[in-house]
Amino acid sequence: MLSRVAIGQVLVKVRSAKQIEASKRNGSLGLGPVTERGKQRSCLNAYCHGGYSNKYIALGEDLAEFEQYHRAMVDHWQPRNILENDLVDQFIFCAWKFRRLASMESAVLSTEMLDYYRSDLLLDFRRTRKLSRSYLKKGEKLELKKSEELLAIAFKRDVNSHQSLMVLEEIQTRTTSKYFKLLEKLLEMKQGRYA
Repeated sequence: MLSRVAIGQVLVKVRSAKQIEASKRNGSLGLGPVTERGKQRSCLNAYCHGGYSNKYIALGEDLAEFEQYHRAMVDHWQPRNILENDLVDQFIFCAWKFRRLASMESAVLSTEMLDYYRSDLLLDFRRTRKLSRSYLKKGEKLELKKSEELLAIAFKRDVNSHQSLMVLEEIQTRTTSKYFKLLEKLLEMKQGRYA
């Protein structure tokens, strides 16, 4: 039974010596998994239910798709201890972020296109923009497709104002570097098992 002791304004629960001793005895009974297979299985307990995955998923992303991707990665790398789990987890996060960055880049371009389209500077979609043949060699492209023109306009508008594409490029470069460093460590880890 817990006794309550008031210390100033705080009420503290005090456990008896008997309760503390019982807790120690009970704690010493559970040694965890003993066999190597049991240790391998229990080290993946956090991956079984997928509750951890919410921290990687942004609004609009598919949780089931991430969990399927995560399971495939874990099955491929087969981590055997907590350090390998952490390494695989970092790799999965990095790879997922890499996928997200591609979507973000296309979204930035698309929003710039939509902003331009809604502005007073509308393109005349009836006329194709062309260069005179006198400026180009025979067989070179004379026309600019509207989709290409919109991409160029979106890029120029973003660079001139928000520069989110430049920031995304920097993030992609750092993420790519981290991705390949983690991949190299994972390959070393896997080779070390079979050496």
